[in-house]
Amino acid sequence: MFKRKALQGLFALALIASPFVGLAPSQAAPGDPGKIEAENYVAMNGVQTEVCSEGGLNVAYIDAGDWMDYNVNVPVAGTYKIDFRVSSPYANTQLQLQKGGATLASVTLPNTGGYQTWQTVSTTANLAAGAQTLRVYAVTNGWNLNWLSITSDAAPVTSNLALNKPATASSTEAAYVAANAVDGNSATRWSSLFSDPQWISVDLGSVQTVSRVKLNWEAAYAKSYQIQVSTDGNGWENVYTTTTGGGGVKDVTFTAKNARYVRVYGTQRGTVYGYSLWDFEVYGSGTPQQQVAAPTFTPAAGTYATAQNVTITSTTTGATIKYTTDGSTPTAASATYTGPINVATSKTVKAIATKVGMTDSAVSTAAYTINTGTQPGSWKLVWSDEFNGAAGSGVDLSKWTYEVGGGGFGNNELQYYTDRTANVYMEQDPADANNRFLVIKAQQENFGNRNYTSGRIKTQGKYSFTYGKVEMRAKLPQGQGIWPAFWMLGDNIDTVNWPNSGEIDIMEFVGQTPTTVYGTLHGPDYNGAGGIGASRSYAPGFSNDFHTYGIEWEPNIVRWYFDGQLFQTRTIDDLSGRQWVFDHNFFLLLNLAVGGDWPGAPNASTVFPQKYMIDYVRVYQREGGVYPPLPARTITTMQAANGQYVCADNFNGSLLTANRTTASTWEKFEVVDAGGGKIALRALMNYKFASAGAGGNGQLIANQETFGPSETFTKVVNADGTVSLLCVANGKYVTANGTTSLTASATSIGANEKFRFSN
Repeated sequence: MFKRKALQGLFALALIASPFVGLAPSQAAPGDPGKIEAENYVAMNGVQTEVCSEGGLNVAYIDAGDWMDYNVNVPVAGTYKIDFRVSSPYANTQLQLQKGGATLASVTLPNTGGYQTWQTVSTTANLAAGAQTLRVYAVTNGWNLNWLSITSDAAPVTSNLALNKPATASSTEAAYVAANAVDGNSATRWSSLFSDPQWISVDLGSVQTVSRVKLNWEAAYAKSYQIQVSTDGNGWENVYTTTTGGGGVKDVTFTAKNARYVRVYGTQRGTVYGYSLWDFEVYGSGTPQQQVAAPTFTPAAGTYATAQNVTITSTTTGATIKYTTDGSTPTAASATYTGPINVATSKTVKAIATKVGMTDSAVSTAAYTINTGTQPGSWKLVWSDEFNGAAGSGVDLSKWTYEVGGGGFGNNELQYYTDRTANVYMEQDPADANNRFLVIKAQQENFGNRNYTSGRIKTQGKYSFTYGKVEMRAKLPQGQGIWPAFWMLGDNIDTVNWPNSGEIDIMEFVGQTPTTVYGTLHGPDYNGAGGIGASRSYAPGFSNDFHTYGIEWEPNIVRWYFDGQLFQTRTIDDLSGRQWVFDHNFFLLLNLAVGGDWPGAPNASTVFPQKYMIDYVRVYQREGGVYPPLPARTITTMQAANGQYVCADNFNGSLLTANRTTASTWEKFEVVDAGGGKIALRALMNYKFASAGAGGNGQLIANQETFGPSETFTKVVNADGTVSLLCVANGKYVTANGTTSLTASATSIGANEKFRFSN
């Protein structure tokens, strides 16, 4: 576009001394800047003026990068409506309102029908109080400006609830602290470290009703992020999610929520830098509805020898109580409480109270264990910690003791374990007024010559036992270098030392495998990386919700469970003649390690603090010491035509290869009846089924937790007593060609397709 640049300096000199402009039209509140004619700038770059069809002059001949500065006096800090009177023959032209280099608002302009056909477009911006200079900046060319207006009463905006409230963040870059994003100054900002994920959270001071969040991104913006709300800073609810964020100013409205904490949680950066916000604003009515009082139960949750009549009450007059007895969360469709509930067998009762015009109560939970003691062999609760001490208090020292120190604990761990309530404490369950959690928190701080602190507690010297069902309900932390565990050690460890004492890992979880937990036995000649165990995969992961982790430990057998589902059974037969050391008292341990030989050290992606949240730990034992018989198992070795044993090689991706001269646990397989005369082979090495891959056309690998056609074989007994395996998935025989990995690829039986089974 043709531009008469010779006039630029003249206009700037003529107008630089202009007073603060505030032409207040009738709709402006007293003191508002109000309407400002476009030509009344105090400085500009590149623009010119022309006669306007609506009277007076308008700014025209605008190119990308041009700008106009206006001095304004804002009486009260807050959110203001900004109107721009614009014209353009093009669609999707853009301008920005800036202050001190920071973008306060971005506006996309419509095609108004021509350079002298005018239309008003509007946005909002948060302005600090006092005299200041605002800039109208041209992102594109192709538009004219007649006037702009800054008013506080033309739009139903409320005060920024986040203004100058306490803010925290997952990390900060240099001096760009979280408080900068909520100080009402669009020239200061928060910036994170250069990694994913990162977050910034603001504490509104009390529960408020919020329905809008406005973000003003610096150049380092988030491409994928969520806006989340919480009443307690622990349980977060997503109210907005995007994977296509483009930076600039993002004004998000959502269904009103009661929240004290509001968080922006970034999962993918838009640049190679971190996340950076000029402004983080929160809006809403500010006053939440009153909440119905949470229901209470009489008698309280616990273990009883007889059936109980349970009553449920709420102190809120006129409240309706909905309840369930199957452990599910009650809804409006659940049963309505009308009188005492007879609890004759062990069950969990949950209840919620509602009332029109009020917010529903938190969910209350009461678990009742009914132990009549009349059924030999039934499980009875003998010890538990429900972790229902006062919020903020430490553990019950009649049940637990702290381990304190930072010596690496044999694993080159990086943390220092403390007995402080900064690392181990009780926390209120936000969904249940009658429940608390134990929290073991790992923090990044200098303490005891270590860079991290955390907690480790045990029942040694307080409680130990032989045989039982052990269960924990917990939500696990997650991140590179983070290692929560729930485990047991033999009570004789101080005299016979580890691993002769025995170790039972009920649950271990490491950051590099976020969808897998592990259960393992350690003893003489099978410990460390050589421990005997298995993993359990769960695609949603273990850090978004609570799950149960447990074992059933009986003479010569241990079973592992995840959410009540069996995923591994180990017996004395798995040891291949090695010593079974799980026949004496063991004690319990809970800890959250940082770093170590297995998980490795934290890196830039690891967010601190990390919280290991435990709802309860319970121990049951068989009534009368009556145990079911050991299951019958068929365990075999497979010797190929080359005289070598087939091995599920843990150090070679669990591939099945005929390359071992002797047979131990890695060379043994459990023959599982797959029905219809067919079998599946479960490797004792990792308790996974041998699979021929998709369609049966891959190498045999012990990597499946269940069996299907690719893990199912017809067992063909040959005339010479050898066995051949016909893969159901592709109708081909398993072959061992020398010492290469086994495949289901032979169309007929020859020497390489014959194996000698020991059982």
